[in-house]
Amino acid sequence: MSRRATLSGGDRLLELRAVPGKGRGVFARRPVQPGAVLCRCPTLRLERADCELLNRTSLAKHFFTGDGPDFEAWLALGPVTLVNHRVPPNADWRYVDGGPLGCFVELVALRPIEAGEEVTITYAGHSTYIIETPAGLLLLDRRAARERIVFEELAAQFAQGAVEVQRLLLPAVLGLFLFLLMRRAAIGASLYGRPAERLLPALTALPAAYVAVDYAENILSLMLFPPAMPASGTADLLAEAISWLTRLKFAALVISGILILRLTFGPKPANEP
Repeated sequence: MSRRATLSGGDRLLELRAVPGKGRGVFARRPVQPGAVLCRCPTLRLERADCELLNRTSLAKHFFTGDGPDFEAWLALGPVTLVNHRVPPNADWRYVDGGPLGCFVELVALRPIEAGEEVTITYAGHSTYIIETPAGLLLLDRRAARERIVFEELAAQFAQGAVEVQRLLLPAVLGLFLFLLMRRAAIGASLYGRPAERLLPALTALPAAYVAVDYAENILSLMLFPPAMPASGTADLLAEAISWLTRLKFAALVISGILILRLTFGPKPANEP
C-alpha cells in the first residue's frame, strides 16, 4: 500500500506522506519560494462550546483558534489541518475573510522549501490576518491584528458595561429622586385631611417598592434571557413573573408621581394661616 498521496486542488503543490513518529505529514512536491500560497482551505466556523467539546477529542490539535472579533475558531477542510508542528516552521497560516463564503485559511511558505521537504507550522499562533474589502486586501500582521481586535473588544465591553451600569444605577437614582421629592412635597401639605408629614413612612414606601421591584425584574431577566438557558417550564414561570413585576413597577411609579403632584398642588392643612 502506498505511503504517500498527492493532494488534489490548486496546482498540486502538496502531497500527504506517512511520517514515522507523527502519523502523517504534508510535503512539498516541488520547490516553493517564500510567500507562495501552498493551499487555501474553506473552513467551518466553531463556537466556544464547540471548541470546548473538541478539546476533549482527537480533533483537539486540528482546528485553528481565531483572533477575529466575530469568531472563536475554525476547522479547516483541507491539507492545512494535517500540517505538523515544528519550531522554527517553514510555513505559516493566515486567515482570509471571504465575506459570504466565510473564512478561509491559507498556508504560506515563510522561506524556500525544497521538493520533498515536509511543510510545517507552529501551533503557537498565526502571523497574518487578511480582510478582503472592495478596495482590495487589508493585510495586518499579528501585532496589528491583535491590537485591532483588543481595541474592538474593549470598545464592545465598554458599551456593554455602560448599558449594565445604567441598568444598575437608574432604578436607585430614580427611586432616591422620588423619595426626596416626596419628603419635600409633604412639608406643610395635607392628605385626606391629615398632615402629610405623619404619613411619610407610608408615602416613601412607594419609591422604595419601585426600586425593589425594578431590581427583582432585572434579576429575573438575567435568569430568563441568554446566556441563561432555563428549562421550558422555568422560562414560562419567569416570563409570567417578569410581566407582573413590570406592572407593579409602573404602578408604584405612577402612584408616586400622582401623590407628589397631590401634595405639591393640593389643599394645605386647615390650621395653616
